[in-house]
Amino acid sequence: ALERGLAWLIAEQAEDGGWHDVQSELPGVPQIVPYFDDIGATALAVQALARHCKLWPSEPAALKGRDRALVRGLDHLLKTQNENGSFGPQHTFVYLVGHALGTEALALGISHLAAGEPAEQPVTKRYREALVKAVAFAEASRNPYGGWRYDHPPMGDNDSMQTGRMMAALVEAFAVEVHASPQAFAGGYSWFEEMHDPQTGRMGYMGGSTYALRILGRQTEFPMDKVELSTALDMILLVSRESVDIDRMSGGAKLLLA
Repeated sequence: ALERGLAWLIAEQAEDGGWHDVQSELPGVPQIVPYFDDIGATALAVQALARHCKLWPSEPAALKGRDRALVRGLDHLLKTQNENGSFGPQHTFVYLVGHALGTEALALGISHLAAGEPAEQPVTKRYREALVKAVAFAEASRNPYGGWRYDHPPMGDNDSMQTGRMMAALVEAFAVEVHASPQAFAGGYSWFEEMHDPQTGRMGYMGGSTYALRILGRQTEFPMDKVELSTALDMILLVSRESVDIDRMSGGAKLLLA
């Protein structure tokens, strides 16, 4: 199933190396306003390919062209990067979602392509330089003493979904020796500590809201209380900490399996 899904991704890659919203090509299917733009779609595809590379470093015969698709996807992300380190146009509220996903994709791509070679290896040097800029932009978008939401410069709002995405990106960047400041990690982890409910095991979304918001007009089809996205992100980040809180991990797992 995994290889079939990745084979489909490779087949659907656009000529420019990215992956794009194709809702307009699906007549009769109600369109929704996506939570992330083409930057996010490309980043998620690159992440899938890069994570598969970690499991199977050598390209499987069933996925011929996997590594080339990964590089083309990374190159597409680099073409969209702005001078300030962000990705894509900044006129929509979701561009910071795409930025978090793109930053994580770059880090995962470097992890595979570097394969233990020096940081100055030509094939990864330009990706690493782009990652340094992306991490710097992510840090500049964080609320002092807090996490992230949708604004740059930050406006004081935090939510667990966006904070979790940014933290996941910084964790992967750290793994390839591109380090965010200790304050960035401390602020993100502190927000998660504040929003966690030890009684239910649930990770709250933001002040006054337990669950992550859903797409406007689709709340009935996708009810908020049936999707534990913030809790899942908390579990991912727990693994990145020096010591894993087993009780907290167990409480989150029970909610996801319910």
